[in-house]
Amino acid sequence: MSQSQRIVAATKAALRERGLTYADVAWHLGLSEASIKRLFARGQAALGQFPLERLEAIAGLLGLELGEIVRRAERLDPLPRALTIEQEQQLIERPKLLLVFYLLVNDHDLDRIVANYEVERPEGILLLRDLEAMGLIERRLGDQVRLRVSREVTWQPGGPIRRFIHERVLREYLGGDFDGANDTLHFVSGMISPAGIARLRSEIERLVRRFNEQLAVDSEEPLERREGGSLLVALRPWRFSLFTEYERTPGRSQVRLRHPTTP
Repeated sequence: MSQSQRIVAATKAALRERGLTYADVAWHLGLSEASIKRLFARGQAALGQFPLERLEAIAGLLGLELGEIVRRAERLDPLPRALTIEQEQQLIERPKLLLVFYLLVNDHDLDRIVANYEVERPEGILLLRDLEAMGLIERRLGDQVRLRVSREVTWQPGGPIRRFIHERVLREYLGGDFDGANDTLHFVSGMISPAGIARLRSEIERLVRRFNEQLAVDSEEPLERREGGSLLVALRPWRFSLFTEYERTPGRSQVRLRHPTTP
């Protein structure tokens, strides 16, 4: 998808989110609806056919800055969602590098990172350079960055990040009481069929997509109005070891208890 296609697609998506139509845009710009349709059609082919002042006016109708439309357009890139094993290993070996990468994925810039974490600006610039050399970001003017991986990043099965999550993150995460106003924890078990598992997996994937969609929507909110949040969902055939040690195994004779008076 070209840059012009992404920007027009992002503008259309923002119109749909707000329930606005081409007719609303036409009224706002003082043009006919047919003219607006042609404008979007030409802009889909080449951004130069979509005058900047028109785009700025539509952004005003949407209540967005032009830069926000551009950022939305960038998120439409089909960026890779998974890191390589080598990239994961480099992040794990350098905690500050992992921290900065995580913060960049979550809408922080270098100024905010330096202000809120023990990362001095010269060190931060070096970390950005390392992340760029790893192919994870693209540095721009003013120490701004563009991600070269999806914000919906996934980790390699059995890879360094997954091991780190199992060994440290989950232990700390599940060690809480989950009794806060915004906390919730459910753990349920039972006997279920393979078909049931398949249906539940589909529902879990839908929930994860919904979580990522909410992150995208909330990315327009100031960081001061957001807080870190994590969603943990898991499903696998599993039996608790405390119970399985009492199961009968094939070939093991059943112990018969006799009443003391039985001859």
